[in-house]
Amino acid sequence: MYLPSSPMSFTRFTNANWDTDGTMHIWDAWNRADYTVYADYTPRFADEFGYQAPPAWSTLVGAVHDEKLEPFGDQMLVHQKASGGNYKLARGMRGHITPGDLNDVSFGGVVHGTPKDGEHSWLIPTDDWADIEDWHWATQLQQAQAMRFGVEHMRSLEPVNAGALIWQLNDDWPVVSWAAVDFNGHRKPVWYASRDFFAARLTTIQPRTSEEYRATHSWEDVKTDTDHLELIVLNDTREPWTGSWTVERRTLAGDVLATQRIDDVTIDVVDHCGFPLNEDVAQLGDAANELIVATPSDNAFPRVIFNGAEIIDQRLAAPADAFSATAEHTADGVELTVTAREYVRDLFCMVDKVDPDAHVEEGMVSLLPGESVALHITTDYTGDPADFAAANVLRTANDLKR
Repeated sequence: MYLPSSPMSFTRFTNANWDTDGTMHIWDAWNRADYTVYADYTPRFADEFGYQAPPAWSTLVGAVHDEKLEPFGDQMLVHQKASGGNYKLARGMRGHITPGDLNDVSFGGVVHGTPKDGEHSWLIPTDDWADIEDWHWATQLQQAQAMRFGVEHMRSLEPVNAGALIWQLNDDWPVVSWAAVDFNGHRKPVWYASRDFFAARLTTIQPRTSEEYRATHSWEDVKTDTDHLELIVLNDTREPWTGSWTVERRTLAGDVLATQRIDDVTIDVVDHCGFPLNEDVAQLGDAANELIVATPSDNAFPRVIFNGAEIIDQRLAAPADAFSATAEHTADGVELTVTAREYVRDLFCMVDKVDPDAHVEEGMVSLLPGESVALHITTDYTGDPADFAAANVLRTANDLKR
């Protein structure tokens, strides 16, 4: 089908960007709202939306030479072409990675007033990102989180939703941008996350509204609240699947608090199913210390981990306590093995910090206690392979708990 414009409604004399008709662009999540606003939409086809992050570290420092390097440096802002882009990055992390609320002018309980030329303390206390590498990782992680949240919500609405296109794939200039692949070809964390949330077989846990609740809580032109969680299983392949699921409520240390079995599940070709979670599994007693983990009976579908709290609120163990890492040279590079002692959230190796030409196959991996993952790094680096496990190279959400 050819569309002469985008966004576009298929009905004459209606809003071209309605989520109920035709294609739409969703930019309030970047420009003026928290990314959780994606859940307010039921798009038929979301054909443009995105979230910013800086490029890989080697690309950033190769183009930006501010002394000192910081988010609002002169050269940094030259490489930021969105209006107020780095303010929006800071604002968007509120309540997710940094303290505060996106919609107020206070930060960490202190009111800083409105912004003035050259002043950004209303968004970031001067010592909030004392380590520019933490800012770099936090903003990259936030981009991945935002896109994961939005696309998983949209795909869970199939067949009402028929597709989602992220802006954008790559850059033609070293810049802080919406791209998943930077100017030098380095894949940002959002690229690895998108490989998972755009996979042909997807599992996600989403809030839903029961018909019983809807019958007594619906009002005209008002979005009805949700009253339970569901395990949504989507199969966009041409092969049906039969199996079962085990859903557990666990502590971050791995203790199982409640279990639900979902047996005799059959997912047809290009099909989806939703399975309401039992209250003892879905109701978190201590959200900061609990997860919901859904595991299939085989590896045809991915396991899903539902975090009970945002990073800022979650009681994540420090990296030194959460995992150990070993590395060894291989024929084509380095194999880095990470073993979790506690819950490890969103593991990512910034291999370009060691070798700007390196490439890693795996990324944005979360591990439960006792689990291991091998990261396969293609590189000609002949130095100590443990350099890829350095604290500023092997990053996790656990790093950002301050």
